[in-house]
Amino acid sequence: MTDEWRPILNIINWRVGAFRNRYHNCITRKITNLTAIAQNSSIVLNWSTVTGATSYIVQRSTTVGGPYTAIASNVSGTTYSDTSAVAGTTYYYVVLAVNSNGQSGPSNEASAKIEAASGSRALLTIYISGGQIKEYDLSAAELNAFISWYDAKDTGTGPAKYKFIKTWNKGPFKARTEYVIFDKILTFDVDEYDALNP
Repeated sequence: MTDEWRPILNIINWRVGAFRNRYHNCITRKITNLTAIAQNSSIVLNWSTVTGATSYIVQRSTTVGGPYTAIASNVSGTTYSDTSAVAGTTYYYVVLAVNSNGQSGPSNEASAKIEAASGSRALLTIYISGGQIKEYDLSAAELNAFISWYDAKDTGTGPAKYKFIKTWNKGPFKARTEYVIFDKILTFDVDEYDALNP
């Protein structure tokens, strides 16, 4: 190799290296385990962390397969609560992973619908390993959301814990949240009743 070609080869090698670094840092793996669970007044999305992602974009549609509209960007965690969802409407969601080099393709589609309010309620009693007993007075939609999460987790999908947002006995706090871990649940009972006609 003559010295006159060396600078040109150095430039080519630098550009190839830069391309490799950029490709290496791109997000090539998309989310494949998105879940959507309807609660009393929101729909909660959960997914697993994507290596290399710095944030996530949540998109929503009222039609299977889209088109989707972004409802949240710069989501830093792997859970999102859609509090703008309207009861009685089925929503379809996808999530995209993002970093400085771009974004992944859309995740699998997950759907959920908040049921319209009714007088049906239930007392959910959860028996925890170690002797603890948890009781929750839930609407029909909240009970269905818990059972959907439990059934999904029993097949190996979904988050390891379930979040109950307490709207009772809050005391001086603005909000109270309690988590139940799937692996700690021994069994649970459901006692349904009609709040309008006890």
